[in-house]
Amino acid sequence: MRIWQIVQKDPFRLFFPLGAVLALVGVAPWAMQLFENASYPREFHRIFMIDGFLLAFVCGFLMTAIPRFTASFPAEKVEVLGVLTGLAGTAIAAFLLPPWAPFLFSALVVLVLMEFAARRFAKRTSNPPYTFIFIGVGIAFWLAANVVQSLYFMGINVPVEIVGIANELFTNGAIMSLILGVGGRLIPGILGWQEIVSQQRKQYEKNEPFIGLVPLEIWAAIGLFAASFLLQPLLPLVLCLLIRGGVTAFIAFKYWRIHQFPKTRSFLTWSIWASCWCLTLGYFLPALWPGGAAHAMHLLFVAGFSLLTLLISTRVSFAHSSRGTDDEKSARGILIFAGVLLLAMVTRVTASLWPKIYFHHLGYAATLWILGLAIWAYTIIVRKSS
Repeated sequence: MRIWQIVQKDPFRLFFPLGAVLALVGVAPWAMQLFENASYPREFHRIFMIDGFLLAFVCGFLMTAIPRFTASFPAEKVEVLGVLTGLAGTAIAAFLLPPWAPFLFSALVVLVLMEFAARRFAKRTSNPPYTFIFIGVGIAFWLAANVVQSLYFMGINVPVEIVGIANELFTNGAIMSLILGVGGRLIPGILGWQEIVSQQRKQYEKNEPFIGLVPLEIWAAIGLFAASFLLQPLLPLVLCLLIRGGVTAFIAFKYWRIHQFPKTRSFLTWSIWASCWCLTLGYFLPALWPGGAAHAMHLLFVAGFSLLTLLISTRVSFAHSSRGTDDEKSARGILIFAGVLLLAMVTRVTASLWPKIYFHHLGYAATLWILGLAIWAYTIIVRKSS
């Protein structure tokens, strides 16, 4: 009983470790390229990294944070079990079931998350940060992407343009929307820009309807970002990437202030600052290097999505420990695992520049990523138990 009370109060304690295990499974096949030029199961990797690793961490964070930001009620047992069952089903289906099944299980996870957020938003006694409107967009993108891909792999005649949009939403649109939503409030707070946080709170904590508190500039950013995906079949890909990069840069410079060094200086804040720069540049690099876009996007995937996910989870884990966030200044493991993941990103992005040893570079990048994950886990476990 005591364990369930802890998990319901802080779901991240269950879903962060689960996400780390799913990430290990998702990256491990790349490491095999060190030993042989084996064919790589692309869909397997995508599913475990996006609908496994990232989705588990997103659920852990949002199911912990949303009740606090809305001053509502914590997770219920059935909701935690629903997400856990869906994530487990996704992983098992990726191994044993037809290719449509993992996407269907993941869609169920997202539906539970939508229900979780909607119930707490409806019962809120305090408005969440107005950038959280991006979270609703991201969750809707994630659900749509999984449903469309599930239908496609079932053999249903889905227009190729819709499938293309779903693929882009799945690989980057959904998670970036969530980062822009959560990060609009959380990242400036972590980096020490408290005056930005105070200005936001004066606005969104008013006892007024939430929609009316969202600034016009945020609505415009959402519209442009969404349009860059939904209209992609009609627009040049380079233009779509530049629009996404522009929206990300707007949030990053205005709200995160990445053009300035962190005001709060610690191993964690420096690492988050570096990851935010990678996120900001993550759409511009493939736009400038269209011939190597598949490789360039790993600036966004590795140094942006995965690194920032682990760094934010580090803040959450430390903040909920008995020692608080003081360890962020002394835990050198933070700087080490961030550096290792940045090196993994460089190795992966530049792999195509070494065609004779291309597959070995994929193996090097995967091995570095796994090493970074191991250092992250060690840092969290040792610091929280010491």
